[in-house]
Amino acid sequence: MQFIVGTIVLMNFLIAVVGNSFSDCMAKREAQTLKVKVDMIFEREYIMNEKELKNHQHFPQYILVRRPIETSDRDTTHLEHMTTMLRDT
Repeated sequence: MQFIVGTIVLMNFLIAVVGNSFSDCMAKREAQTLKVKVDMIFEREYIMNEKELKNHQHFPQYILVRRPIETSDRDTTHLEHMTTMLRDT
């Protein structure tokens, strides 16, 4: 009986560890994806000539940001976490 309970406890622990690792990998993947996009934008702007840099279609005066009207604390924490991950990569 102890063997069965011990096996179940160890399997539960293993599932928790693997789930946590997967969650960390997904967060890092999302941060890395955003970083690659930023790098691509920077590279494109770097090779633009003076005329293209002054084109208002490429660089509008305003940037529209959409976000939900109601945000939970979890959403704010996730945004802060993503910002930290981007800085670290």
